[in-house]
Amino acid sequence: MWTGTVRPPRDFAATAAAAWLGLLLIGAVVAGFVLAGIVIGRRELTAGLLHIYGACRVWLQSPAEPLLALASAGPALVFISAALGGVSSLWDTFRARTLVRGFRAVGFQQDPRVAAIARRLGVADRVHTVSDPEPYALTAGFWRPAIFLSTGMTALLEGDELEAVLRHELAHVRCRDPLKVLLGRAVRRALFFLPLVDDLWTRYVIASELAADASVVAAQGRSPLARALVRLLPAGRYAAAGGFPGFRSASDARVSHLLEPGSVSLPPFGRTRLALSAAAFMAVLGAVPVHSPPSFLDVLVHLGLAC
Repeated sequence: MWTGTVRPPRDFAATAAAAWLGLLLIGAVVAGFVLAGIVIGRRELTAGLLHIYGACRVWLQSPAEPLLALASAGPALVFISAALGGVSSLWDTFRARTLVRGFRAVGFQQDPRVAAIARRLGVADRVHTVSDPEPYALTAGFWRPAIFLSTGMTALLEGDELEAVLRHELAHVRCRDPLKVLLGRAVRRALFFLPLVDDLWTRYVIASELAADASVVAAQGRSPLARALVRLLPAGRYAAAGGFPGFRSASDARVSHLLEPGSVSLPPFGRTRLALSAAAFMAVLGAVPVHSPPSFLDVLVHLGLAC
């Protein structure tokens, strides 16, 4: 848990949006330079890929000095990192579609309590109950997000607690958080060498969860959501308690904020990590084979030649 400057609940939504936009901006800038490097310096990129291939062969045959071969492969390494981020996005998309298809294959159950709450909230067509004894609630779908609750979850919670969980997930639906998570994860994985990106991702995850909780508290008060978390958190059910499965830190922050409002602050940006990020970012720009800033017309001409 973090301590420090207290951030009011009303600021969490804005903080989550700012962190996500920061991730997107950094990713777009780096991607722009990489694409410019590919267009203007195709030969350098090809040479870099060959250097990486040669370094791997040297490493397998005699691990003497393979770093010498990698030293001139900077552009290709940046390109490979960006490509891995894109591949990870495709993999996440495939997993999400497989998850939703699995839910539909099992079949949705009719739960009168869930149906009544969903109708009252105006999202009857976005809430589905899945036959599964494991308690969980999650939001899935990139273009048209939907909420999926297990029968184990509905059996575990009382009516007002179930409404609190639905309101929390509905906040993720309205913010299109599944799509934001997809893009944010891609940027985080592609730019793993920038500590600032990891910090922005952590802030987005925690702030988006606290913002969703704030929408529940504004409508119902703290008690129903707090009781739901108390039922879910024992036995390691953090995945069911958080909108993003696997983020223990977000669950810790949620509990702390509900038990003691105003006690949670988001992790700060350390000066050392900012300096390392700036140095790594400058190294990336130096690795891209753009020897002089190209004009917009030059880029269009090179794109035409590349096609």
